[in-house]
Amino acid sequence: MDLSSAIHNAERPKLSIVDKIDEDERSITDLGDALLGLILSYLPTKDAVKTSVLAKIWQHQWMSISNLEFREEAQDDRALFVNFVERVLLLRESSAITKFFLECGVRYDSSRISSWVSTAVKHKVQELDLRFWEIREPLVLPCCVFTCKSLLQLKIGQLNEIYDLRVPSSVCFSSLKILTLRRVRFPDDYSAKTLLSGCPVLEELNLIGCCWDNVKAVCISGSRLKNLTIKEMCIKNIGICYRHNVDTEFVICGVKLEYFCYSGSLNHDYCFSRSSSAVNVSIESELRDWILHHRAFKLLMGLSYTKSLHVCLCVLVQVLSVSREMFSRLPVFSHLTNLTTHWSIWFYNDLGSREGLVAILHNSPCLESLQLEGEYFDSSYAHEGYEWNLDPVPACFSTHLKTIEISMIYGYKEELYGIKMFLKYATVLKKMTISFDPVGFLAPHLLKRKLEIFERILSFPKGSTSCIIETHFPAITEVRTSDDDMGYME
Repeated sequence: MDLSSAIHNAERPKLSIVDKIDEDERSITDLGDALLGLILSYLPTKDAVKTSVLAKIWQHQWMSISNLEFREEAQDDRALFVNFVERVLLLRESSAITKFFLECGVRYDSSRISSWVSTAVKHKVQELDLRFWEIREPLVLPCCVFTCKSLLQLKIGQLNEIYDLRVPSSVCFSSLKILTLRRVRFPDDYSAKTLLSGCPVLEELNLIGCCWDNVKAVCISGSRLKNLTIKEMCIKNIGICYRHNVDTEFVICGVKLEYFCYSGSLNHDYCFSRSSSAVNVSIESELRDWILHHRAFKLLMGLSYTKSLHVCLCVLVQVLSVSREMFSRLPVFSHLTNLTTHWSIWFYNDLGSREGLVAILHNSPCLESLQLEGEYFDSSYAHEGYEWNLDPVPACFSTHLKTIEISMIYGYKEELYGIKMFLKYATVLKKMTISFDPVGFLAPHLLKRKLEIFERILSFPKGSTSCIIETHFPAITEVRTSDDDMGYME
């Protein structure tokens, strides 16, 4: 240490613990009320209010928060929860509310809850998220909700059973971009039409487990609509809402969707008009009736402009295996470049699953990427005739198909045969990626088996001399788990 630095350090006074605390407090104070309010807005409202006891400067700081979250737990004291909500809404400053989240039991307080929602609307709320349970009397949302000019996102739903949504005669969401309805039931066709047609700038529509037993037809349109998700009620809960009418017709017209997702058992009829299209499509369906197979086929017929298609086993298998004349009626997916489906389709051929997939491959001349997702595979249930050939070979295999990804394989002979066939027929293939099941190769002594399988795959003859084969053994934490289809709308 030189002399100048020593003198400098000697002249600098040491701060006591009290001085350091004061210095820290001054640094927090210097952030300013606006920034402090922003920080508190990211906390649950209960925690934000608690900061009022920290110091005098914090006493009223929470009153300017822009995000309000009120979440009632089943074990909460009802009176305390109600008093807390009303105290916050009463004492809060008159500034705008960015997000208002309310999850609570309704019981016999529907008028009180309606007034809370009205207060949020009066403060020009931008995001309104309402989740109800234990509704013992009709809950009618205030009319001002349906004409709120500041609202950008609206989520309405019931956490159990069905919420009967009453729609006023006049609906005008002039700024609404995202609408999510969960387990909602409309009283009639007019209510559904009034709500959906009152969103002229809507970009995302999510219909999760809704009940349509009072509605004969639903028209989904909008020049700005980009994302559409429809998830039907689970089969086990079908008695809750599909008591009367299970034949609601959904017509998707005049939209250019970037993403369309459907999940359910096709209890209703879905149709894309010729003026509509969807770039990325995901269809998950469990078909239980022969008539419903034709609904799935009708849905596929409207997806000829799709670029990326994720379709589950049931749709591919059963739609095309019910009636062979459907093969010739399939549309040409001239824009399809990416197809994702189940890997096991190639092994369980008792329902014609393989033929169904091959038919789509033949009608996808520009397919560049094929993704085969793995699932639990029991080789004892595989069809005896697991060996197959592509005759004739789909045109895309020799012109466009550049990548094949296969996930979660176990190394069974049926799987290795499938890999061998793909390497044989895909003559312009650039890369094949194979991911092994991490659980099946968890034990250290299975390392030798891993290497043997990999060496065997490398020995397979390849139709493309430039093809690279990559293998992965992902960690267990990397294995994807499916989300609950009926989970809420985050």
